[in-house]
Amino acid sequence: MDSFEDAFKALIGNEGGYCFNPADPGGETMWGVTARVARSQGYNGGLVVLWMQKASGAKEDGKFGPDTLDAVKSADSMKFVMRFVAYRLRYLRNLHTWTHFSRGWTERMAANLLLGAA
Repeated sequence: MDSFEDAFKALIGNEGGYCFNPADPGGETMWGVTARVARSQGYNGGLVVLWMQKASGAKEDGKFGPDTLDAVKSADSMKFVMRFVAYRLRYLRNLHTWTHFSRGWTERMAANLLLGAA
């Protein structure tokens, strides 16, 4: 992929749209983000940003800003992706809903890895 826009379109296409599964304690989700988490973080922050910061070596404050963006841009892309996916997988594996949702989660992560390696 040649640009952020291409990568973002591919990622969002892979993560899916709106879902409200009664077995998911997170409630409503859109593109893999729960409505509850998005609202609680003011749509800026949370685990995804922390994973980005850890994977890129940025200061881990949970807020997405210019320092995080610079760290992500300057990180080795393959190492960044591998670290990010590892943090996401560790988190998901520790959820009590792993047995119910793990197949879908791991399939989406695998598809994202394949897209990134294309």
